[in-house]
Amino acid sequence: MKIEECKKVIYKSKSFFGSLYILEDKDILLNSINVLVKDSSQIKNICDFYINKISENQYKIFIPDYTIICNDFFVNYSVLRDVKKITLEKDECPNVTKKEDGSMEITFQKM
Repeated sequence: MKIEECKKVIYKSKSFFGSLYILEDKDILLNSINVLVKDSSQIKNICDFYINKISENQYKIFIPDYTIICNDFFVNYSVLRDVKKITLEKDECPNVTKKEDGSMEITFQKM
């Protein structure tokens, strides 16, 4: 078994109502942010927006009045996370056990 630490891009989506939204998350990749118009349960097109940094992990997204067709929006964005990558040998088998507190325990044994 080999364990290595690396970075991974995680994709997220959130729904919001109105022309102003506070996006709170850490390590947001700013060039990944898209705001989409949601109309009648369908996601239509990407709209223009402004973004300002409020604090270390907060960004204010503002959609100008002239672009608003409706007030229901979706924001898609990516974040960078530290992850641990586990590579198993071909003869190792994982066994997953869920504990009472909700955490998971994974043990590996050779077959």
